[in-house]
Amino acid sequence: MILCDRNFDLDAQGRLTGNQLYKTVLYTMEPEVQETSFSGPFTSVNGVIWPYAEVEPTWYRLRLANVANVRPYNLRLRFEDGTPVPAGVVKLVGTDGGKSYVTR
Repeated sequence: MILCDRNFDLDAQGRLTGNQLYKTVLYTMEPEVQETSFSGPFTSVNGVIWPYAEVEPTWYRLRLANVANVRPYNLRLRFEDGTPVPAGVVKLVGTDGGKSYVTR
């Protein structure tokens, strides 16, 4: 799953158009242009905002990639009713940087 933050344009009624926006703030012009880092208000997974998937109750291997420019994510698995998935149900197989921040 590819996680990223994006900003999308809205139409006159406030609905998402699907057109991506990239907004930054210039904070100095001398000696060269410098701008703030981009952080979009919408999180997408595989290009979809607010994704949802029906799955069978079986084992799955998920691979996550944070491709946001600067935003870190603190992910939690929850059931549809909002209750957390019990500790020990999810197993961490490995990480890219060798660090894991699994909390119970």
